[in-house]
Amino acid sequence: MNILLLIGGLLLILLGANGLTDGAASVAKRFRIPNIVIGLTIVAFGTSAPELTVSVSSALKGSADIAIGNVVGSNIFNTLMIVGCTALFAPIAVTRNIAKGNTSVHPVFHCFTGLCQRHIPERRQG
Repeated sequence: MNILLLIGGLLLILLGANGLTDGAASVAKRFRIPNIVIGLTIVAFGTSAPELTVSVSSALKGSADIAIGNVVGSNIFNTLMIVGCTALFAPIAVTRNIAKGNTSVHPVFHCFTGLCQRHIPERRQG
């Protein structure tokens, strides 16, 4: 019985994510929003919606560490899985423009993560 509920839940998540992203993309196209903006914002939100619900639920229950772990782990997995699957089918070329654009992002990212680490409470063992 539990396996049927698990399979049913996974199917509902898949259908809900597809419906959300397809609907949001069609609405954005009606407002003549460029495809790149649709891809970077609406579809990204739609694919992260399940993680968002789990994170909000665990944060409301007082388990902030589960919420943070869910978001970080999910984003790492999604990024590596997409890059890895893409590299299986076609080589990923990195041009000078991409490399230059990313080098300007790294200092900002490191400053942001440094600020975040100052506010994360340490888990006390006792």
